[in-house]
Amino acid sequence: MANLGTQAGSGFDASDLTTGTLGNTVQDNITRLGTVTTGTMKNTIHSDTTFPAGHVIQTVTNEDTDGTSASGNSSSNATSPVWTDVVSVNITPSSGTKCICFVDAILGSAATSNSGYMWARVLRDSTTLGASDLSSYDWPSMQSPIGTDLVFQYSRSAYDAHGADGSTQITYKFQISNQHSSYAIYAGRNGGTVDTSYGSAQSSRIIVMEVK
Repeated sequence: MANLGTQAGSGFDASDLTTGTLGNTVQDNITRLGTVTTGTMKNTIHSDTTFPAGHVIQTVTNEDTDGTSASGNSSSNATSPVWTDVVSVNITPSSGTKCICFVDAILGSAATSNSGYMWARVLRDSTTLGASDLSSYDWPSMQSPIGTDLVFQYSRSAYDAHGADGSTQITYKFQISNQHSSYAIYAGRNGGTVDTSYGSAQSSRIIVMEVK
């Protein structure tokens, strides 16, 4: 049938709409599809596509299955404790987006009483997420389980305005430390015997979602 690029200038009838072929110039000038109800979109979404608010752009995750231990600090109640990385993940988010970070882990301690408080935090590079204006220390103190075979369930989510520009990679990480100089702290396991019916072991996972 007729080429619609030519017919458009001279008039066309209903049959042209079902059997005609759009000319290259007409196809190149089409900028709006309207509502597509059938068919499959097979093209790659362009990098500058505008997504609706609340849209998930990408998700990255990492998991530690071996367990992590951190020895006690050089002194109890250390104001500048040594932190140990448990699990981390890298992401390169676009400018103007936000990131939501989730951590799921268990914490155990070698302490046999509540004297060995456990510390945990989540960071973007060197910035602690969720820091409070109420304290100059940016981590919570969690009481050690009464008994080395028990654990503390640690689940955390944080909303972060990362400030990256689309070309800069950033790192989110989960860290642990310990209030007491005499007791170690563990992530992913209890502080006693692990491989028993009353022991505790679980992978430590971090998930980061970039949202618009």
